[in-house]
Order: sequence, then structure tokens, then C-alpha cells
Amino acid sequence: MQAQIFNFGRSHTYTNEYLYFIYNFCNFSIYTTLISMKRWIALLVFALLFTSTIYAQKNKRCAVVEYHKQLFQRHPQLKLSYDAFEQQVNAKVANENYLKATLRTSALLEDTTTLHTIPVVVHIIHNNAKGTIGGTNISDTQILSQMPVINNDFRRLNADTTNTPSYFKSVAADMKFEFCMASVDPNGNATNGITRTYNPATSWDLSDDTVFKALSYWPSNQYLNIWVLPNITDTGDGDYQGGILGYSQLPMGDLPGLVHFAPDTSASTDGIVILYQGYGDKGEVYFPYNLGRTVTHEIGHWLGGLRHPWGDCIEGCCTDYVDDTPWQDSADFDYSPCQLRTSNCNGPVDTLMIQNFMQYTGDNCMNLFTEGQKQRSRIAFYNCPSRVALLNSPACGQQSLRTTSTVTSSAASTGLTIYPNPVSYSYSISYQLNKSDNVLLSVYNVEGILVKTLINTTQAEGDYTYTYSADDMAEGLYIFRFVSGGNATTKKIIVVK
Repeated sequence: MQAQIFNFGRSHTYTNEYLYFIYNFCNFSIYTTLISMKRWIALLVFALLFTSTIYAQKNKRCAVVEYHKQLFQRHPQLKLSYDAFEQQVNAKVANENYLKATLRTSALLEDTTTLHTIPVVVHIIHNNAKGTIGGTNISDTQILSQMPVINNDFRRLNADTTNTPSYFKSVAADMKFEFCMASVDPNGNATNGITRTYNPATSWDLSDDTVFKALSYWPSNQYLNIWVLPNITDTGDGDYQGGILGYSQLPMGDLPGLVHFAPDTSASTDGIVILYQGYGDKGEVYFPYNLGRTVTHEIGHWLGGLRHPWGDCIEGCCTDYVDDTPWQDSADFDYSPCQLRTSNCNGPVDTLMIQNFMQYTGDNCMNLFTEGQKQRSRIAFYNCPSRVALLNSPACGQQSLRTTSTVTSSAASTGLTIYPNPVSYSYSISYQLNKSDNVLLSVYNVEGILVKTLINTTQAEGDYTYTYSADDMAEGLYIFRFVSGGNATTKKIIVVK
């Protein structure tokens, strides 16, 4: 029988067995006359050590909020860029939802069906002076055990999908992302996607972020960097001084048409940070974080900027900008059993989706992302320059090219973009020809009827940008079809007057 969990404050968890031990120990110490005072003290020391061990094994699930608070304090221009990016993503999500509701069309602004593969490099920052495998210098077996977990979780192929309640199954999503250990390093050499770096530090604070990431880093527009550490703390958080399981850097960056606030200074810190005991599902891992879901959770933040379901505000009941995750009044730390919880934020009582990968629940409770999270993730991914660049990385041994608007599979042309989107007055179209070729750019309405042809000519190799007025276009969805070298690329925009 699983032990019921009792929570005593923010970072303590104790089991029935522990409470039973303390109860019997106290009775024993009061009533017995058969043991000496020396043995009684020894037992008391044991109890205190046992308590300390349990305390040490309880870490905060995620510090993404605290990390970005520090990041934005160091680089205020990033906060401006991030806020503008979030506004654009929110607008795109709202526009897609509007189109689905009013035009009754499945044509979305962003591709939701193409499967993409992201190359991963794992940097082990350990304090094992001899460099031998063990402890914080986790084994290759433990490192590699993480890959099937995230690939199954992001494809909804995880075995515990059977634990998804029937009332949530209709919104459970295949995110259409997979991950590979990098097989090519930044210099073009073969690699297993693992680096190992010794440093005597036994713990790293959030404020040390730039320090330990500089010890081992590969370009973040070509790899998902994952740093695995001996211990992670946040001494700057007065409310919480305990250990942390992980955190990640959210997607950000200037979209086409946005004001460029400052050069992007976030590339060298972009990635995910994980406690070594929360990485993988084999080796140096511990319950309830022993199934590799900490990395799944953090990739959810990193990949598409997903928030925690309670909206990350202190009072709870804030939005996570996803329509199909129930409103939630606070974080849920439950993991034994994964019991039903409800929340009352806006009148009606909501059943919480404690099974969501973006919760704080134990690994054993998590089993799904939602369609709304998929929509938001892919919009954010496709519109973040550092994320979409990963689709051209050769690090998995072959390119994973996107065949929609930002990257095209055509050998003759690359980089078709149309901005701003949505458009009210005018819009610009940019693309590059790798060789002289015929170019045809046509505009269709949502019913597939040709509205106009913008370009139909032969053009020389080079970069092209054109600006057109939207005065002759009524409100609604339009599909731009770009043909070059026998290959076609489509881009969808919405016109709002």
C-alpha cells in the first residue's frame, strides 16, 4: 500500500512510515526503562538524521519564474522583448481561435501536423575530482534513459496515457516534436551528445547561471542545451531556500515587424538546467521525480513558453493562456495518491488537470499535454528565431526542415516570411533565391479561390523584399502560395480592419 503524504510547510514531505516511527519512538522514550540514556540519545540522533535526509530529498519542482526575474533584472531589454513576443503569440492564438469559431475552417496560421526533431546536447557539470562515473557524474545509461521518456511524452506514446481521465482524453495532444542526442558537434565532428566537465562546486545558485553555463555550451540555435548539476539553489528567494529540480529559459526574441529593443543577449544561457537526481529514469534518481518528467516539464517551458496551469501568480487563479486547461487556484504538489482536486476560481468548480506535464505533481501523476498547449507551443516555436533555427540544424545527422512558411524544402528558395501578421494596412514579403528561377506568388481566400497574383516572373539569385497595401483585401484569412523550382510553400495570414 502506498503511504499517504503529509505536507508540513513548503518543502517538507513525510510518509506514514516516518510518522509511525516518530510515534513509537516517543512512546518508547517515555515508557521504557530498559535502555540506557546513551542509547536513547543515539536513537534521537538517528531520528534527526532521518528527518534531514527526507528534507534533503524534497526539492522545488521548477524555478522558471524566479530565474526569469533575475534574468530580466540583469537585462531589462530582454523583458521588453519578451513581453512584446508574448503579446504577438497571444494575438496569434486568439486569431486562430477566432478563425476556427467563425470561419469553421481547420486551416490554421501555423502548422500543427509536421513532425520536427530537436537535437540535444547534455552537459554534465560534476564534482567528481577523479572523473569516474557515479554520483553527480551520472552514467551514459542514465543520460540516455531520458530520451525515450521525452519522445514518448511529446508524442503521446507514453504507457501511462491509460491514466488520463476520460473527461480529459478529448484534449490530450500529440505535440509532434521528437528529440535526438546530437551526433554532430559544433565543429562538424562525430559526438554522442554528452559533455562532461569537472568543477569542485557542490551546488550552484540561480545567480551562478552564466558561470556554469559558460563551462560548457554549444550554440543554442543549433542545439537544445541541457545542463545537469549536482545541486541547484535560489538564495535570492526569501520565501524558499531549498533545492530546485530544474528551470529553463523561455522562448523570446524580436518577431518581424516588432521594434528591436536591443541585441539578443540571451543566446549563451538558452536551454534547460536539471538536478542530476531528476534526469532520466535510471541511476541516481529518486521518487517521486524518478520517471524523467522534470525534463518533459522544462522542455514545455523552453519549447513553446508554456506556463504552469495556475498562471504563476502568488494568489493563483491567473491565466496560463491556454483554453483547455482548467482554472487553478494554486500549485498541486500531490503524488501519492494522485487524487482528484477541484478549484473554484470563477464561480463554477473545476476539476484540476493534475495529470498535466506542466503541473508540480510527481512524475507518476503526469501523462498529458493538451491541444491548447500544442497550439501555443507551436506558434511560439515557429515565431521565435532561435527556436525555428533548430529545424535547420545538422546535429541529428540530417536536417529537419519545416515545410511551411519560415523554412521551405525547396532547393531554389529559402526563408519566405510575411509580416506583420495579422495585417491591417500593409504587409511585407521577403524571400531568398539560391539560383535564378521562375517565381509565382498567388493569394487565395479561405474557400480556395484565387484573389490575385503578386509575382509571376523569372528572377535572378538574391534576396527580395516587397511591400503591398492591404486596402483591397477584406477582413478574413488569406493563403499565400509561393512556387519556385517546382516546390510550393504556403503562408497564411489574417487581415483585420
